[in-house]
Amino acid sequence: MAISTDNPPEQANPLPEQHVFERLLLAKALLGEIDVVPTVRPDSLTTARYILIAHDAAELVLAAITRHLQCMITDRASLMDYVGAIKQKVGQEVPHRNFFSDLNRQRVDVKHHGLMPNVEQWGNVAEVAYQNISSVCERYLNIQLAQLDESILVRHEGAKCLIAEAKTAYQREDREAPCGGGH
Repeated sequence: MAISTDNPPEQANPLPEQHVFERLLLAKALLGEIDVVPTVRPDSLTTARYILIAHDAAELVLAAITRHLQCMITDRASLMDYVGAIKQKVGQEVPHRNFFSDLNRQRVDVKHHGLMPNVEQWGNVAEVAYQNISSVCERYLNIQLAQLDESILVRHEGAKCLIAEAKTAYQREDREAPCGGGH
């Protein structure tokens, strides 16, 4: 995976620290749980579950971004607190702010008030959440969520090279390529 070092001005650090990658991987795993292609629209209970999971994933990612950008934030911050902190740090609105606000409101309705979501409006929350979360990852971290996997956590340089070679061979559909340059 290529992570650009040409960072936009809103980035305080050139490369995210490991804890940022860990949060992103956890968010991606959560989103993977709801990344299904249903043949019919999900029911209200399934949609409610998707909203809760999408909210958790969004909160993980926005928390990671605030840490990366070194935003001022409290230990009890919520989803929209992270959005506000990022806006304050970079001086402009966070992309998809309205989606995150609506998602937060739906989560509160489901979790605290027992109100089921409108399936027509929120039935595609998994896809929209993934797109919007991916967008803020690219904007503030220069990371494509789709390209992110656990290999980013590997620290051993030799292992990193082997992983990169294996990924390149896989993309070329060269399933028989020897590892490590033909050893």
